[in-house]
Amino acid sequence: MTKIEIPDSVVYIGNSAFCECNALVEIKISSTVKTIGQHAFFGCSMLNKVIIPSSVKFIGDFAFDQCQSLTDVIIESSDVEIGKDAFPQHTKITK
Repeated sequence: MTKIEIPDSVVYIGNSAFCECNALVEIKISSTVKTIGQHAFFGCSMLNKVIIPSSVKFIGDFAFDQCQSLTDVIIESSDVEIGKDAFPQHTKITK
Protein backbone atom coordinates (compact mmCIF):
# COMPACT_ATOMS: atom_id res chain seq x y z
CA MET A 1 0.00 0.00 0.00
CA THR A 2 1.73 3.19 -1.14
CA LYS A 3 -1.09 5.74 -0.97
CA ILE A 4 -3.88 6.16 1.58
CA GLU A 5 -6.85 8.50 1.38
CA ILE A 6 -8.60 8.99 4.72
CA PRO A 7 -12.36 9.14 3.94
CA ASP A 8 -14.74 11.90 5.04
CA SER A 9 -16.38 9.56 7.55
CA VAL A 10 -13.23 9.60 9.73
CA VAL A 11 -12.79 12.20 12.50
CA TYR A 12 -10.04 10.46 14.48
CA ILE A 13 -6.96 8.60 13.24
CA GLY A 14 -6.29 6.16 16.07
CA ASN A 15 -3.11 5.51 18.02
CA SER A 16 -0.64 3.46 15.96
CA ALA A 17 -3.17 3.18 13.09
CA PHE A 18 -0.55 3.08 10.34
CA CYS A 19 2.51 2.52 12.53
CA GLU A 20 5.50 1.20 10.55
CA CYS A 21 3.70 0.97 7.20
CA ASN A 22 7.04 1.05 5.40
CA ALA A 23 5.57 1.16 1.88
CA LEU A 24 3.37 4.18 2.61
CA VAL A 25 4.54 7.11 0.47
CA GLU A 26 1.54 9.45 0.44
CA ILE A 27 -1.48 10.18 2.62
CA LYS A 28 -4.44 12.44 1.98
CA ILE A 29 -6.11 13.41 5.23
CA SER A 30 -9.79 14.34 4.96
CA SER A 31 -10.95 17.76 6.15
CA THR A 32 -13.20 15.98 8.66
CA VAL A 33 -10.29 14.63 10.73
CA LYS A 34 -9.92 16.46 14.05
CA THR A 35 -7.33 14.31 15.85
CA ILE A 36 -4.27 12.32 14.79
CA GLY A 37 -3.44 9.87 17.57
CA GLN A 38 -0.12 8.96 19.15
CA HIS A 39 2.22 6.97 16.91
CA ALA A 40 -0.43 7.10 14.13
CA PHE A 41 2.18 7.17 11.35
CA PHE A 42 5.26 6.34 13.45
CA GLY A 43 8.03 4.69 11.46
CA CYS A 44 6.46 5.13 8.00
CA SER A 45 9.94 5.35 6.52
CA MET A 46 8.91 6.14 2.91
CA LEU A 47 6.39 8.90 3.74
CA ASN A 48 7.85 12.14 2.37
CA LYS A 49 5.19 14.86 2.53
CA VAL A 50 2.12 15.47 4.69
CA ILE A 51 -0.57 18.12 4.45
CA ILE A 52 -2.52 18.46 7.68
CA PRO A 53 -5.91 20.11 7.03
CA SER A 54 -7.20 22.99 9.14
CA SER A 55 -9.79 20.69 10.75
CA VAL A 56 -7.04 18.93 12.75
CA LYS A 57 -6.81 20.38 16.26
CA PHE A 58 -4.49 17.83 17.89
CA ILE A 59 -1.51 15.80 16.70
CA GLY A 60 -0.46 13.16 19.23
CA ASP A 61 2.96 12.38 20.64
CA PHE A 62 5.32 10.72 18.15
CA ALA A 63 2.58 10.76 15.47
CA PHE A 64 5.06 11.07 12.58
CA ASP A 65 8.30 10.35 14.44
CA GLN A 66 10.82 7.99 12.84
CA CYS A 67 9.54 8.87 9.35
CA GLN A 68 13.05 9.23 7.90
CA SER A 69 11.92 10.42 4.45
CA LEU A 70 9.49 13.04 5.80
CA THR A 71 10.97 16.37 4.75
CA ASP A 72 7.90 18.53 4.22
CA VAL A 73 4.93 19.07 6.53
CA ILE A 74 2.24 21.66 5.81
CA ILE A 75 -0.11 22.46 8.69
CA GLU A 76 -3.05 24.47 7.37
CA SER A 77 -4.14 25.72 10.81
CA SER A 78 -2.28 27.82 13.35
CA ASP A 79 -4.69 26.54 16.01
CA VAL A 80 -3.35 23.02 16.45
CA GLU A 81 -1.80 21.38 19.49
CA ILE A 82 1.27 19.37 18.55
CA GLY A 83 2.37 16.59 20.89
CA LYS A 84 5.88 15.66 22.01
CA ASP A 85 8.23 14.66 19.18
CA ALA A 86 5.32 14.50 16.75
CA PHE A 87 7.69 15.00 13.80
CA PRO A 88 11.29 13.90 13.11
CA GLN A 89 14.20 16.27 13.77
CA HIS A 90 15.15 18.56 10.79
CA THR A 91 11.67 18.25 9.20
CA LYS A 92 10.47 21.49 7.57
CA ILE A 93 7.11 22.45 9.10
CA THR A 94 5.09 25.20 7.43
CA LYS A 95 2.06 26.75 9.09
